[in-house]
This record gives sequence, C-alpha cells and structure tokens, in this order.
Amino acid sequence: MGFGWPDVNWPLVGRAAELKRAATLLRADRGAIVLAGAAGVGKTRLAAECLDLAAARGFACLRVSATQCAAGLPFGAFASLVPDLIPSTDLLEVLRRIAAAIVARGQGKPVAVLVDDAHLLDQSSAALTQLLATTEKTFVLATLRSGEQAPDAVVALWKDELAERIELHPFAADEVEELLTAALRGPVDGATAHLLHRRTQGNVLFLREVVLGALEAGALRREQGIWRLGATLPASSRLVEIIETRLSGVDEHGRRTLEVLALGEPLEVKLLQAVQPQLDLDGLERRGLGLTGK
Repeated sequence: MGFGWPDVNWPLVGRAAELKRAATLLRADRGAIVLAGAAGVGKTRLAAECLDLAAARGFACLRVSATQCAAGLPFGAFASLVPDLIPSTDLLEVLRRIAAAIVARGQGKPVAVLVDDAHLLDQSSAALTQLLATTEKTFVLATLRSGEQAPDAVVALWKDELAERIELHPFAADEVEELLTAALRGPVDGATAHLLHRRTQGNVLFLREVVLGALEAGALRREQGIWRLGATLPASSRLVEIIETRLSGVDEHGRRTLEVLALGEPLEVKLLQAVQPQLDLDGLERRGLGLTGK
C-alpha cells in the first residue's frame, strides 16, 4: 500500500483456547471438530490453523469446500477426491470405497480433511463426512454457519457425539484492539478501537473491510505513532457487497425490519411489531441477521 499504509496482515488472535482444544482432539486416530458461528467470525481462518496444526502433527491434509452451486450434485464438494468407481446402487459400498481412497491418500499417515461450509453439503457428501468421522486414521475439521439448516448427517456429527462442536463468538472490545494493533503494527487509539468494535460488533470480516476502507480513504491515519480515525468512517464498497450477499433470500418484510433495527436499535419487540406488523424476527435470528428485542 502507498501513502504510508502498513502492509496489513490479519493474524489469528483470541482463539488460543479453541486451538488448544483442537490440539488435544487431534491426538485421536479419528474424530471430528465442528467450528460453528455467524458469517465473518473467522471459522475458516481458525479451521485453516487447525489444519496446519494437524500437518505439524504428521497428518496428511486435504481440503474441500461446499458451495450452493454444487449442492445439487452427488459428492459435489468431494469431486476432486472421488476416485473412478464401478457404478453401484449400494450407496454404503460407494461411501466405503471413497473413504478408503481418501485414507489411502495419507500413504500410511493419518488424514485430516477440512470441510468448509458444511451446511451447504449435498446429502451424499454429508454422509461421506459423517463416515470419515468414524473411520480409522481420518479426522474431520468442519465449519458451519450457525442458524443455517444443515444436512441430517452433518447435524449427527455433534448430536451423536462423533464430533465436538465449538461455537465461535464475535470478538470482545479488547480482542478487537489486540487484532487492530497486530494488523496495523502499532498501537491504536482507544476511542478508535471502541468505535470500530461498536460499528462491526466484533465481526472479524466486517472489521477488516471497514479498516481497509478507512485506510484507503485516509480516514484512519498514524499520528505520532498511534493509529486513530481523523474523519468519519467511509462506506466500504466491498462491505456493501458482502452484506448484499448475506441479505440474498430475505424478503421485503425482512429487509424493512432490518432497516428499522439498523436505524433505531435497541428497540422493543412490541415497538417493532407496531412499525412492521409482519415481523418475522425468529426467521431473521435463524439466519443470524436479527437482534433480540426486550
């Protein structure tokens, strides 16, 4: 970056307890960890760190990502790992063959498989993920967006105690300040850190986009060795795009409710219902978009 901006690097902070727990669980020959949380809290980032930890412990590491586009394709998420198979109507036998092929990729070493966005898995891939969690010499690291409907086989991972589910929460104010200090490579004005925490609610993805936007606009500057906001936070086009993606599928009534919340929070549920009679706060909460009223 120019204009004296630092080469911003966003390190992993505030997740020491989760990494320590992952290190303990990786000592087993098989099993799974499900990292759950709202969009933008750092699930994939932490999962990648766990995968690096597995590699350091001697695991062969594989990574697949579920997408909405591949959700309708059998084994769509695992397409790159599925070997050539003899056609069979026995799904269990097919699952066992694929699992065996994945184990074979370890060439004698245990295999760690990162499954990103497991809530988007097609049913076949979800069944394979469940089977891998119970297969010798395989360990599954899965990320899951809280509030989204996941396939039954994915839910069974923690419901049937095949996996430990770890819920990731947004950062507290002190963790935001720690992350900003590390990313900007210098101390941050307390009022600035507080404002950025309040604006982003501790969401790491939102924080990153807001900070990059403020740097580009010159609103966030280093003055006498301390980073502080010298102007109003500018709108971030990248953040707008992220939010638009998150709001896809929300109907007109839901969008109106969110607009009222954004402008007037905190609001009581009764007041929201008076302003927006067709309020579906529970639906927004399930999508991780609502704010609980009192």
